[in-house]
Amino acid sequence: IDPAMIAITVFVLALIMLSGYLIIYSVFAISVNADIRFYGLLKTIGTTGKQIRALVRGQALVLSAIGIPIGLTIGTFTGLFLAPLASNILDYELGGSANVNPLVFLFSALFSLFTVFVSCRKPAGIASKVPSIEAAKYNTATVRTKKRKATRKITPISFAWANITREKKKLFTIVLSLSLSLILLNSAFSASGSFDLNEYVRESVVSDFALADSMLYTPSAVEVGDGIPASVSKDIAAQPGISNMENIYFRNEDNLSVPPENKKNFEELKAALIKAIPQRESYFNEYENRFDLQIYGIGEQLAEQIGIDYDKLNDGVYAAYSDIEGERVGIHNVGDTIHLTTDSGDKDLTVVGLFQNEDYPYAASARYSSLLGDTLLMTDKQFTRLYGEVQPMQVNINVVADKIEAFEVWLNDYIEKNAPALSFVSRNKLKGEFEGIQRTYLGIGGALSLVLALIGILNFVNAMVTSIFARRREFAMLQSVGMTGRQLKRTLFFEGGGYTLLTAIFTLTIGFGLTYLITGLIAGQVWFFRQSLTLLPAIICLPLLLLLCATVPVICYSKLIRESLVERLRVE
Repeated sequence: IDPAMIAITVFVLALIMLSGYLIIYSVFAISVNADIRFYGLLKTIGTTGKQIRALVRGQALVLSAIGIPIGLTIGTFTGLFLAPLASNILDYELGGSANVNPLVFLFSALFSLFTVFVSCRKPAGIASKVPSIEAAKYNTATVRTKKRKATRKITPISFAWANITREKKKLFTIVLSLSLSLILLNSAFSASGSFDLNEYVRESVVSDFALADSMLYTPSAVEVGDGIPASVSKDIAAQPGISNMENIYFRNEDNLSVPPENKKNFEELKAALIKAIPQRESYFNEYENRFDLQIYGIGEQLAEQIGIDYDKLNDGVYAAYSDIEGERVGIHNVGDTIHLTTDSGDKDLTVVGLFQNEDYPYAASARYSSLLGDTLLMTDKQFTRLYGEVQPMQVNINVVADKIEAFEVWLNDYIEKNAPALSFVSRNKLKGEFEGIQRTYLGIGGALSLVLALIGILNFVNAMVTSIFARRREFAMLQSVGMTGRQLKRTLFFEGGGYTLLTAIFTLTIGFGLTYLITGLIAGQVWFFRQSLTLLPAIICLPLLLLLCATVPVICYSKLIRESLVERLRVE
């Protein structure tokens, strides 16, 4: 089990639980506050605090019994839709259709039930602890003991700000629930934008097309297959638009003896590897003066990409070195003589240069290597002189721009009919895969963002509707002493706008730091990840959020004033 995937799973579950907690807590807190006088009356007739807590939890259980089955049903269909998208991230092919596991249902139900009971615990405590006498005059706003003289002008904006800030818990809950969806949306777009197309392509191909035995492209395989027959190379070369073809040859030599003059370098390499990967110490210690050797024969274009002089390479071989935690180590030095036993006899080759192991493209390699081994590079001409006209491990093909699509169609058809043991990768294929990965992150991130946005909006609407309903007598009193309906609407408009402003500030400041952390968590383990953050999705969504937050209170007020001023003043 990948620790990174465990971390992502735990994070997503925590985020879902937090968002669920925010709205459920808000709903029950508002419900308890609205019915606080009812709970006070229950206490006057002998109901205990424990019984009131049980009553609130009973309400939660009834609602859960209705809501959880509905959620499981919707979640099943959503999961069946998202499973193929998730498999793209995990680079895992689904065998058949996605399965519905009963254990998943059980966990989801228990997880949801746990979230509900945690969320209603505090509101239930409030309902059970408020004295019956105090319940008649209970107010959710914090009472300030210190009186301050107002010396500034009262405006709709200042009045709205006072209404926003007088209930700190409600303010925090609304801002956090609205911000979560924007932060996650930013994270999804940031993760998608942090993927480097060039790095993704470079890892898989160093030319327009790469043709090899299918075994080479099989994950976890330690064989390169039989290579490319000469007849196939000839047919490809005859196609229109081919600008360049280069062969990559490969040979693996196992358990070679370390020459006495290289023993010190070998021991230093082993010590550096044990220090960097201590859990593999027993594996490294199995190598006693023995090492594995991988030999590649490369063409001029690939040598240039690596930064090697092809003409100088013709005079001998280049040996690899590694940079392990800042320590440069390798078995061979420039000037060393390497003795090889080939089909044409024993040969002595001189090391004429060194290259960093990490600089050799994975896309031009055998896709496996020995940690305690060495890699040699020679020219393709040298390789065939030493080992004869063997079949190349891979053929790199470059095609003129206007012929690429036609050649890809031809190559795909040719392999299917004439060389089914072969396979190829292309820049166009990889670009399509890359865009699919981006869409996957955006799809899953966008779906979660949509759910969180819905929770946040419902939480806001619920809080505002309840707040305005609870303050209807307060509004009536203000209007009775001269406040006009227009001024009250402006106050409520600014109140909704204030929540949007605070959400924007939180999202663009603290939320930016959270975006950085979330992006690294959900995508940082991908090898072509190069972190790039964006706040553009949140900035685009904020005007829509402002429109919603500013109009909901005004709409609620419009419903409220259907009652006459006298009727609202009579509310106890």
